[in-house]
Amino acid sequence: MTIPNHTVWNSLSQLLDEIEPCRIAQQHLESCNYNIQGYWDSKNQFYDRVTLLDSPTITLVNSAIGINQVNEKACPWIKLEFLLAPYNNSEDEEIGELILVLDAQLNIIDENWCLDLDSPVVVISENAECDRQIEPIRLT
Repeated sequence: MTIPNHTVWNSLSQLLDEIEPCRIAQQHLESCNYNIQGYWDSKNQFYDRVTLLDSPTITLVNSAIGINQVNEKACPWIKLEFLLAPYNNSEDEEIGELILVLDAQLNIIDENWCLDLDSPVVVISENAECDRQIEPIRLT
């Protein structure tokens, strides 16, 4: 058996065609009104809300499937990584990335954003009274 020719790759391609990943991402953005509530940037700065001013162009750039074992039960998931760019932009400008993790029923069970907060189509709202720091978790 060789991995490059394994049927799992065809199955993943068929699955992606059927579930329309970009439509899932678009519906997710629409359902939250293009707002991300509670966003930490790469410098650990917290923002109450980040808003995308316009519906971005969404491109699927990576996908993965996996199975987690939870209490001897197989829990399959699909990870979809998208590139977000301003709509009708001819330049190579990017807004950022969105990662969605879906369960077997295609419910979003996790999401991760990495945004360019300097982009002209991104508006940030930070609460001056809220100077939060990430606290380490202490295991006992």
